[in-house]
Amino acid sequence: MEDKDETDTVRRGNRNREQIQKLLKRYRRSGKTQEHFAIENGLNLGTFRGWLYRKRKGVHGQGRFISVALEKTATDRSSLGQSITIEMPGGHRVMLPTSLPPAQLEALLLRLVGSC
Repeated sequence: MEDKDETDTVRRGNRNREQIQKLLKRYRRSGKTQEHFAIENGLNLGTFRGWLYRKRKGVHGQGRFISVALEKTATDRSSLGQSITIEMPGGHRVMLPTSLPPAQLEALLLRLVGSC
């Protein structure tokens, strides 16, 4: 039987980065399937797989968004400042009007990030 620590008693959705890292380390040592380990430890399988994916890809952001630098292009001066292009993982590009209210932009970006 494996030793369990405070990560086992933390309620769903309230684990910090250190606790997640401990769980991932225990998983690697366990030799169990992702599904078996998640069930045994009371984890949502999708959440657990997301942690594993981010660990493999080296994603260690502080939040859901990353900072970006905007650059102007001189190809079409008549459209400068009228739209923003966001390049998503996988090469997809999203063009948004600069007039989009910040709350709508945030909601859209959250949905887009969730679909990647």
